[in-house]
Order: sequence, then C-alpha cells, then structure tokens
Amino acid sequence: MNVAVFDLDDIMREVRAVADLATPAKVANLLKRAPEVSRLAELAAPPAAGLRARILEIQSAECPRDFLQEHWFAVRAGVARFADEWADKAMALGWTLDDLFALAEPFANVSLQGAAWFVGGSTVTAITVDAITLCTQGGATQRIYRRLRT
Repeated sequence: MNVAVFDLDDIMREVRAVADLATPAKVANLLKRAPEVSRLAELAAPPAAGLRARILEIQSAECPRDFLQEHWFAVRAGVARFADEWADKAMALGWTLDDLFALAEPFANVSLQGAAWFVGGSTVTAITVDAITLCTQGGATQRIYRRLRT
C-alpha cells in the first residue's frame, strides 16, 4: 500500500495566500462552484484536501443570527488556529472533518457543531481518539468529547 505524505504547513500557507487575495464574496463563489463531494469521495480523498476546503468555508462563514459579531470573529479565529495546529493529528486519530468542523443552524444546538467551534481562545493541550482537551484562558481544563456514531 502506498502512503502519500502531505505537508499541512504548505497547504495552510497556500490557503492563506488565496484567502488573503480573495474577498469573502469571491471565496463564497468559489465554494458554490465546487462540486459536491460525496461521503465516499471524502473518505477516499487525502485528508488535507478536505481540510483545505473546510478552511475556506470557515473563513467565509457568516455570523449566526443572535450572535455578537466580535464573538464570532474570536470563535472563527479559534477554529482556524485549531485547523492550523491540530487538525492533522486529530484526523490521524480518526476524527472526521464533520467531527471537527461541522457548522449548522442553529448554532446554539451544540450537538450539530464540530468540536473546533468550541476551542475559541483556549489552548489545546491534548487530543485522543475520544476527546480534545483544552486549557481555558482562566486555567480550567475542559474536554470536548467526540460524538458517538450510530
């Protein structure tokens, strides 16, 4: 079996370069033109390819209703930081892109959201197959548990 090695740092640099040059409207248009990826195709694709698309989605995600704009920017920054620093390790442990980055309305329904949306300003200290451990800005330990699949 051949195993391809992807340099996540190179991919993230490329994503940032494209995102810095494109307005959010251009990014949204690119996403609209992207073909729908079936679950099977997502599993067959290299994880970094799916991660790249998710990062573009995150950068163009609009603030949910009844959510403070400043808070939304902080939440999005935490997701981007998590993607940059920890997503590859989490996916190597079996976390899927949806486990990490799913974003659905209503945002208040936490069971619909991916784990990365709850990192915020906290520091990730560990990732296992079952949980992501955070150290909050106040010094408390918090865990985000992986959803059970049915």
